[in-house]
Amino acid sequence: MTRLSKAILFIAAIILVTLLISGHTSAQHCDNDSPCPSEICDDQGNCYPRIFQATNEFQVVKEGQDIPRGLHVRIDFATGLKEAKLMDPDDSSDTSVIILDEENDETTYIPESFLDSSAQRVLKAPSSVGNPKYLANVGDDDLFDACVMVLADADTTSVEALQALEALEELTHQIDLGVRFAEGEGMEETTRWLESTDPAVKGRVAMVISAAVQNNPTAQRLATINGLVERLVKNMYSETSDAVTEERLIYALSNLVRGYPWAIRRLLRDLTLENRLLYVYSNAQRTAADELTRRTATMFTDILDPDMGGLNPAAILLPKTWDDEDKLDNQDPADVAAKVRYVLESWQNAFDETLEWRSTSLDTKEKVVAAVETIKGVWEKV
Repeated sequence: MTRLSKAILFIAAIILVTLLISGHTSAQHCDNDSPCPSEICDDQGNCYPRIFQATNEFQVVKEGQDIPRGLHVRIDFATGLKEAKLMDPDDSSDTSVIILDEENDETTYIPESFLDSSAQRVLKAPSSVGNPKYLANVGDDDLFDACVMVLADADTTSVEALQALEALEELTHQIDLGVRFAEGEGMEETTRWLESTDPAVKGRVAMVISAAVQNNPTAQRLATINGLVERLVKNMYSETSDAVTEERLIYALSNLVRGYPWAIRRLLRDLTLENRLLYVYSNAQRTAADELTRRTATMFTDILDPDMGGLNPAAILLPKTWDDEDKLDNQDPADVAAKVRYVLESWQNAFDETLEWRSTSLDTKEKVVAAVETIKGVWEKV
């Protein structure tokens, strides 16, 4: 990705939160039956031409204006302000874009034809005259693509990744974009940042995952099929130095499995997953990580309580299936029951030990007690 293309997309990403609050300005639909008017008028009655009228000097591109080809277009990297002027006689006839990065005191030039389609959509989005920082016509799908492209670029810094992830977190709260993410559009580009050495970046990846799968059954199914349960547990197991990151990862895992039977069975019947989770939990007790303890206890209460979307003992022992696909588990039912009892007993012991720690807060103890009581009720019936 060129620096300019990345810069344009990055501007789109970092303004997302404001766009979500203020709403998007929809472009007017025009055709032969309903031609667009030649002028645009604002709420105060001030009117200006729909087609941008260029001169030899840079002028602000106003809200809703169309930019003719063959102009110099300038976008301020810091504010998003867009300006245009006539080409100099010695320049190419192709539209040229200029990106200003005042923070780094850099200016980059590139012809429009060099930009990919996502970057060109951002280029054509008009900036707001009243508040030129906002590119009002950028759609959520465009912003999603922009964030993914930034995260996929090998040259992206941790600071840039963090801002793109923050924007992506806001986007994936939407059901359709959460599904897009879970089915693979952006998941790999995002989860690769779990290998970052920056705890803030890793934690933000977990928040993106949480947003994508929370209360989104389709996203839960797709993410589980794509191995996200294993990926999260693996990263929790390898991340031992930062309690906040681990807490966010367990929160993401909880959102991923809650209310989804296949993922719950997977979690309760895979000894590798359970041993890794138990290691993370035990380590949290040594570091007095109350939040991770609460999250873990709540997760087990939820997945074992049918009233919270969890499974009853009989459902836990059912053959593992991919929803409506008839793929039976070849394990002997008695072996499955023994494995589940082992897992439940291991967690009950771990939670019992937590209750013995004097440093454990009252709120945490209440959640751990609830988990212990729930586990006991299930264990006796397995």
